[in-house]
Amino acid sequence: MSNYGVIELEGQKISQIVEKPDIDDAPSNKVLCGRYIFTIDSKNLLLEKYPVNVFGEFQTIELQKHWMNGEGLIAVDMSDYQWYDSGNPLAWLKSQIDYGLRNPDYSKQLRNWLESRLD
Repeated sequence: MSNYGVIELEGQKISQIVEKPDIDDAPSNKVLCGRYIFTIDSKNLLLEKYPVNVFGEFQTIELQKHWMNGEGLIAVDMSDYQWYDSGNPLAWLKSQIDYGLRNPDYSKQLRNWLESRLD
């Protein structure tokens, strides 16, 4: 939890975002996955209020807070899906292996190769 933005929900709407909290301070066990759909005017708002040259990167958290405090920011529950942390090298590697094992074009050869490496 301490590596992610953790959210609090009121129904489907996000009511709070806590960026990288200690586990005891997290408002829930729901984290931001880093995939967002913003309205068309979000780009201009982001560039005007939170310019990259000032902040060093796009401030999507600030944009999310803007919408959360205005028209609302809706969350989609993705707990039924497999989720990987691409910022963690081992988790990224596991995601690639998992993808290969699920893909019919690669699964048989990859499985055979993995089994040979584990012997």
